[in-house]
Order: sequence, then structure tokens, then C-alpha cells
Amino acid sequence: MDPTAYCGTVLERLRNPGIGDPLARLCRRGSTKVPDYLLPSLHDAHAQDSPRARLDLAVAAWMRYLRAVDLDGRPIDVQDARAEELRDAALRGGDDPRPLLALTDVFGDLATDDADVAVIHRSLADAFDSRGSLRSALASPPGV
Repeated sequence: MDPTAYCGTVLERLRNPGIGDPLARLCRRGSTKVPDYLLPSLHDAHAQDSPRARLDLAVAAWMRYLRAVDLDGRPIDVQDARAEELRDAALRGGDDPRPLLALTDVFGDLATDDADVAVIHRSLADAFDSRGSLRSALASPPGV
């Protein structure tokens, strides 16, 4: 397989509006998707001492989403069987991820890694205060 051709094909498909996937659908059932899909990648990166700041940013983004309001303060319909519990923990914590991380059936042992907790906290405090800050966080080198 030619990696360059494959990347071109993937980008072409992603540009096709006919196969768009609404963000709301991707966010549904996050309390089952995050532990099954995102956290294993984070644990693998940690075990291999690979950069994981962007994986932490993804965790922080989902935590920010759980507040059920967008960056302009408009309501978001969080579709999750545990939406109320997650929203309450997200609001209680604000920029502190620990109330959400205490839900170990969702986040596992993530709260025990001080470096990950610090990056998630910093992302909640800084990256989501404006769209420009989020762009900056994504543009910076992966780090950690």
C-alpha cells in the first residue's frame, strides 16, 4: 500500500459532505466510548513513554462538553445514560478534573497520574476559554 495515496484517499473522503458525521452523534454515549477507545490509547502512550498531551486534551474536551453548554454559553444536549451525573461532576469541578476522574468506572486510574491530571486541568483552565486558545493548544508540539 502506498501511504501517500492512502492519505489522499482518506482526505478526499473526509471532504465529502455526503459522509459527514455530526459531532453530536460522535459524542453520544461518551461514558462508554471514552473508557473503551480513548483511555486505552492514553494508557499505551504512558506505558511507551510517548507524548500524550493531545490525548489528555481529548479527555479535557469531553469533560468540557459534559458541562452541557458550548463556548458561547448555549445549551448542549448531552446524550448519555449518565448525563446528569457527569454534568454535575463536571460543573462541580469546573477546571478541576478530579470530581470527574473520581468516577473510576469511567476514567479508571487516570486520577493517579499527576502529569495527566495537570495537563487535563491546564486544558480545562486555558484551552477552552476561547476558540483561539484551543487552536493554539492543537498547534503546539504534542509534548508530555
